[in-house]
Amino acid sequence: MKTALTNLLPEENIRAFAHRYYLRAGAVFLCMLSVVMAIHIGLLIPTFLYFTEDTRQKQQSLDYLNERLSRTSDKEKQALKAQVLDDAHRVLEHAPKSRSSFALVSMYDSFVSGVSVTRMSLSYTDNGTTRMSIAGTASSREVLQQYRQALLSTPGVLSADLPVSTFAKDKDIPFEITLAGTFTSYEK
Repeated sequence: MKTALTNLLPEENIRAFAHRYYLRAGAVFLCMLSVVMAIHIGLLIPTFLYFTEDTRQKQQSLDYLNERLSRTSDKEKQALKAQVLDDAHRVLEHAPKSRSSFALVSMYDSFVSGVSVTRMSLSYTDNGTTRMSIAGTASSREVLQQYRQALLSTPGVLSADLPVSTFAKDKDIPFEITLAGTFTSYEK
């Protein structure tokens, strides 16, 4: 039996019927999509509220710390640094002696006011030498030179390479110092 004989509707009625069918199917699809979106939005509202509150609390904490740091003298900052270093030494006494933990403590030991460290990375070589790259900004050339010297005086650091082109600016100097050394143990 031929399929042309089973469809007895005229051609324009078939097109109108198909058009109405697709219109209804599209409307049902859009309704279902809007219901699914409403459910997802409803489920995301608590997450949004949590992160908004968490962000607000962290901002308040940062504001408090900035205010406290602006009010503290250099003597109090040195006392706070000493307390942090003492805590780090205590942790390292109980932690396994690793090169990465030593590198972190050496960076804290070499703290110089006016230096802001933004990135630190470690890489290990086959011959036991460790390369540590420290990037950040220094407030002046003198401060950057003091920081380089402080890093060089750290036990286990063999060299601290700082490109000469870094000193082209007078203030707010971006830098990247590459340290090479063993970074194997830390003596208090």
